[in-house]
Amino acid sequence: MSNKWEADAGNISDFKNFDSFVYRNGSVNEFLDNKGKSFVIAAKGLGKTLLLSYKRYLLENAYQQDGSLPLIFIPRDNPYLSFIKSVKSTLSREKISVLQDWEYCKRFWELVIELSILSYTTSEFKKEFKDFPQRVMRHKGFLEELIGQQNSIEYVFNEIILLNETVLTNFIDDVSNYIGKKFSEINQGVYIFMDRLDNVLETAHDQIWIPIQVGLLEAAWDLMRSNHHIKIFLSIRQEAYAAHHSRNTNAISSSVVKIEYSKTELKELVDNLVKFYENSLNLERFLGFDTFPNTITYMDENVFDFMYRYSIGRPRDFVQFCYELSKKKDSYHNISTKRMELKKSITFTSSNTIISSLYDELKMLMKCFMSLDYFNKFLVKLQHNVLTYQELKDICQDFNGENCNGECACCPSSNHPFCDLYNMGLLGIVERSSIDVEVKQKFKTPYEDFQYGLRGDIEFFLIHPALREYIKKLHNSSPIEKKYELYTGILVGAEVPWTNQYTELYKVNKFLDSIRVSDVFEYFSSLLKKYLKEPDFVFSQSRYDEHLKSYPLYLRKFFDQFVGFFYEGRIAMIKPITIFVSYAWENSDHQERVTSFVDMLRSMGFDAKMDTMLTQEYPDIDKLMTYGLRCDKIIIVLSPEYKRKADEASGGVWKEFKMIADDLEKNPQKYIFVSFEEFSEDLKEKISPKLIGNRWVVDLHKGRDDNYNELVAFIKEEQIYPIKKVNERVASVKHKTIKPF
Repeated sequence: MSNKWEADAGNISDFKNFDSFVYRNGSVNEFLDNKGKSFVIAAKGLGKTLLLSYKRYLLENAYQQDGSLPLIFIPRDNPYLSFIKSVKSTLSREKISVLQDWEYCKRFWELVIELSILSYTTSEFKKEFKDFPQRVMRHKGFLEELIGQQNSIEYVFNEIILLNETVLTNFIDDVSNYIGKKFSEINQGVYIFMDRLDNVLETAHDQIWIPIQVGLLEAAWDLMRSNHHIKIFLSIRQEAYAAHHSRNTNAISSSVVKIEYSKTELKELVDNLVKFYENSLNLERFLGFDTFPNTITYMDENVFDFMYRYSIGRPRDFVQFCYELSKKKDSYHNISTKRMELKKSITFTSSNTIISSLYDELKMLMKCFMSLDYFNKFLVKLQHNVLTYQELKDICQDFNGENCNGECACCPSSNHPFCDLYNMGLLGIVERSSIDVEVKQKFKTPYEDFQYGLRGDIEFFLIHPALREYIKKLHNSSPIEKKYELYTGILVGAEVPWTNQYTELYKVNKFLDSIRVSDVFEYFSSLLKKYLKEPDFVFSQSRYDEHLKSYPLYLRKFFDQFVGFFYEGRIAMIKPITIFVSYAWENSDHQERVTSFVDMLRSMGFDAKMDTMLTQEYPDIDKLMTYGLRCDKIIIVLSPEYKRKADEASGGVWKEFKMIADDLEKNPQKYIFVSFEEFSEDLKEKISPKLIGNRWVVDLHKGRDDNYNELVAFIKEEQIYPIKKVNERVASVKHKTIKPF
């Protein structure tokens, strides 16, 4: 490693290397090469400090070569830019209140900048203290301190803001006009460079974070118009710039450059830095391999693509990644181990460095996440990285408790954790107009403005990969049993395509997540992994049937839904349990009760049918009986007439019952005997055919009291009481001590 990778441009002092490691794209060139561009607008981590420093470096070089005009650079050689490292006084509530007005902040900044520049310029003005107007003379001593010697922006800022709000307002009112006049008379070139105002305010004073920045922007623009010898170069956070609107907005925009990088440009930027720091041709040469193994899709992924997914899309993210990789890349001799360990290094850096700092950088703009504890309290509720809108609402409702009204459109933004997560760039969306059109996953980039109100017509919501280890760590320290898991087969990340297969894989993963039987879960999980890993994977129906034949009918039906994915690449609609209701004609009342019974079964979600529903499709009685026997369940409604015809081998009932009796021992769970009347031993003698033996009869008369729970349990082959499995550890006897005789 030739140099230490530096994520903070404020620590760079070897300015002669600027030409080597500063990456230039269109927006960067526009700022560096255009003399009319003074204001660099960008989110955190995009290199505002670096670009301001490089702009000064270029201007100084040009001045040294020209040298025709006297030119002052503020600050002097060190530091290279004017930083306000801290606010030296505690701001009172009243002072914060007045500083929430950006126009007040503008007047404040105009005076600060004018006084600092005047302290650096010609000495004639400093000799005029005795000639100050009366209003100004009231502040003579303070002004002498501020402009009697060269003072930085930071010094003047902190001296003035130290005044209490009344004195501060009076001071601005009394001296602004006179100081402004003297400022306009400066006739030599002055270049002033200001940066990092957002830093000093992002850990406190949230209420003034935006107005004090936009006030500075407006002040700088006005000052350059009032004196064309003055050039003010400064950086403003994009979030503050986007929130500001004034009559000067359009005019100021002509002096603004908004810094942006595409994915392709970020790769070029990384390769450029690798050349500078590591003397390698590109990222792949630097690492010694091209891809990382992916344990979610089981397909190798390009190293930069992986880093891009785990970044927020900022140059600083990649510098932090590469710094960690540079420290560790020569620690492994085995290439397989090296790939896995360096991949882990990226995931942990994204969690421990990027995410932790991201909250601090944006917390003053959050509507819901008012503290880091609140942010963590929400994240711990997430269990998977793909959500539907309904799942999103359920989590939000659980988080907000009684404060949630269940209607996102009417809910105050302070109750919208997912909106904050989206604005942090940590919640993505899948949105498409047609199910057949492939789209790319969309995460908010650092170059986009904040927005609130997540719509319900979004197909899926996605949790950023950078949160993977962060949430896992939260879960490890929480009492929650369910842990955070990535859905198998679905690659989540900015600009990653979302295919129709991903939609089906989401359903498959939801299916797996619902399985509570451990061996069944392992069976289907292994099938899915084989399907994804092996291009020539062939599903074996016979092995499937053999493996799952011992499970209840409702589970087998549920499993069949999953099997459709292996045959057709999509989850099939779950097929309801089919039921054929067999009965004997007694009278019209009995016929109506059977019809009503079938209708009730269908309302319960079972595909129940009786002979009168099938006569047109199966006019042949034998074919109708064959259909009935193919159903999952056959319910026999016992009655005196049914017993008579079955025992006397009479009519269609006998034909049907003979087929049932022949199959009864082979498939005992398939047949369910029921009684409409209250069941008793006397009734059993009257309605039960001899061939059914001592089979259990479901009492539907009694079943009315519990929504026919016993009948449903027989149909689904599900136990009413969830009896625990036999514990592998057998209870031991506690032996008693035998006392001596």
